[in-house]
Amino acid sequence: MKSQKSVFVFFIWLLICSGLVSCDPYGGFVYWIDNQSDSSVFVTYHGFYNDTIVKTKLETNSTIMIGDYSETGGVYDKGDEFLSDFFDTISIQIDTSTNEVIKKDYQKREMWDYSKETTGLFGKAGRSIYKFRITNKDL
Repeated sequence: MKSQKSVFVFFIWLLICSGLVSCDPYGGFVYWIDNQSDSSVFVTYHGFYNDTIVKTKLETNSTIMIGDYSETGGVYDKGDEFLSDFFDTISIQIDTSTNEVIKKDYQKREMWDYSKETTGLFGKAGRSIYKFRITNKDL
């Protein structure tokens, strides 16, 4: 009887462990634009998972989150596809009447800071965080 109980506990333990190992970890991608310049800028963006084109004025010394997306596969840097997987439009303008955009190329991955917050039992779940900082020299 004790042997059957031990075998049952072992199979339950094995089932739980295999479930934990086989699950795809949660991954999230968060995008921020941080205006540290002395001027306001105008941010326009449209994500593939949003029906609305968002246009907003970003005041000096303020930050806006332009995207928060979830997918399985864990936490990792998407490299050059970091925008194209979620956005079809992003524009950061100095003046909307002339459509003049900032000098810093926000389409290039190396212009964004990357960090990650890991969570979960094995530290493979969490969020990838991309932050684009605008300063006076970028205008």
